[in-house]
Amino acid sequence: MRCAEMTGRHHEPVRPTWACGACGEQWPCSTALPAILALDEPAQALLLWDWFEEAATDLVDLTGADLHQRFIRDVREAEQR
Repeated sequence: MRCAEMTGRHHEPVRPTWACGACGEQWPCSTALPAILALDEPAQALLLWDWFEEAATDLVDLTGADLHQRFIRDVREAEQR
């Protein structure tokens, strides 16, 4: 699923940097995050894992822990706020 379909905007990751193409924030950006959080939990988990795997091929200087923080933990923490 493309983020534009979820947010109505083009806040999508630009590869290989994984910055948002619309606002330049680290992906997932603060504009896309509410749309991601609005997904049901299984869909959210699949989408985040897909991005995690894709980012791992592009962001080779980041560790698995760094990617987990960015794509999983930060999103989960935002969901709890």
